[in-house]
Amino acid sequence: MIYRFILAISFFIYACSSTTNQKRLNNNIIEPDSSFFPKYANGFWVEYFYGYKLLKIKNPFDTLTNTKTICIQTIKQFDTKSIDADSHIFLNNQNWIALSSTQISSANLLNLKSKIIGVAEPEYISDPYIHKQLKNKKIKNVGMAMAPDIEIILQQNPAFIMVSPFPDISYHQIIEAGIAVIPNASYMETTPLGRAEWIIFMGQLFNKEKKAIQIFDSIANRYNKLKNLNININNHPTIFTGHLYQGIWHSPQRNNYMAQFFSDAHANYIFNNKNGTGTMMLEFETVYNCAHNADYWLIIINQNSNFSYSDFKAMDERYSDFNAFKKKKVIYTNASHSLFFEQSEQKPDVVLADIIHALHPSFLPDYQPTYFKLLE
Repeated sequence: MIYRFILAISFFIYACSSTTNQKRLNNNIIEPDSSFFPKYANGFWVEYFYGYKLLKIKNPFDTLTNTKTICIQTIKQFDTKSIDADSHIFLNNQNWIALSSTQISSANLLNLKSKIIGVAEPEYISDPYIHKQLKNKKIKNVGMAMAPDIEIILQQNPAFIMVSPFPDISYHQIIEAGIAVIPNASYMETTPLGRAEWIIFMGQLFNKEKKAIQIFDSIANRYNKLKNLNININNHPTIFTGHLYQGIWHSPQRNNYMAQFFSDAHANYIFNNKNGTGTMMLEFETVYNCAHNADYWLIIINQNSNFSYSDFKAMDERYSDFNAFKKKKVIYTNASHSLFFEQSEQKPDVVLADIIHALHPSFLPDYQPTYFKLLE
C-alpha cells in the first residue's frame, strides 16, 4: 500500500513538473518537446508536448495563412481543454465519420475502421466491412460528401468528421455543434509520395503515428527502389494522358503528381514544359498537335463493362489517328473495376510498378499489374 502511495505521489509530481517547466519562448509561447515534419507532404506537421500534441494543417488554398490547429490528447490524465486550438480530440472519444473512400483505405491499413460511425456516398466504397456495418445500421450513410446530411451527423455525434477541403464548402453548423471538422488535403499534394504520406496524418489523430510511419516508410522504400531501377536507361518513351470530357481535354502540368509518375517511370511527358501543379484544359487540336506521334497514351476510364480499342474509338473516332492507338500502346485502368480512385493513393509504389511494366516490360518480367496495363 505504501509503495502504491509513493508511486502515485511520484507520478503527480512528475506530471506537474512536466507541464509547468516546459520550455517557453520569449513571447511566452510553450516550445514543443519535439516536432514531426513530413519528408514529402507539404500540408501538415505535428508539435509534441507532454500530454498532448498539436496537429497543424495548412490551408491548401492559402498556405501562408489560416493554419488549422487540432489538439490531440495523448495522456488520459492530462486535461487538454484549456489548450488553444481550433478543435480538440480526446482519447475516450475517437469515433469519426469519413467523407471520402480514400480515407477508408488509410483507416484500413491502420486497423481503424471499427471507429467509423458514418460514411458519405457508400456506392463508391468497396470495403465489405463498411457495407456490412451499413446493413447492420452500425454505420450511417450521411449522404453526399460535398453536402452531407447535418441532422444525421449530429445524431451520430462523432468526435470529428474528415473532409476533403474545397474553398466554397462550409461546415459551420457542424463546428457550432462542437464536432471537429478535420480537413484531409492529401489530394492537393503534388507528388505520389506526398499524397501517400498523409497516412501519418491519419495515424496522428489516433495516436498510431509509429505504425503509420512504418507503413509509409515501406511504401516509400519500394517506390524509390522502382524509381532508381532503371536510372541509366537510355530509352525514355514519350507519353501523354487524358481524353476529351464534355469537349475539354484535361492534362496535368509538369509538377502535377501524375506527371511525377511519368518522370519516375523514365518516360518523357509531352507537356513537361508546362509549369504548374494543376491540370490544363485544352482543345483536341492542341493535344493532337503535340501528342499524335507520342509512343504511349495513358488513360483512366470508369465504366461498368470491359473496355477495348473499339470502345475507345467509339468515344471519338479521332482517337484512332494517334500513333499510340495505332500501335496498341494505350495504357489504361478501368477505375470501376480496378478501384484506382479508392485505393491507389496509398499504393503509389504499385502504380509506378504498373507504369514501368507497361513502358519497360523487360525490367519487371514476371510482374502482374494491379491498376494500369496495356489495353488489348
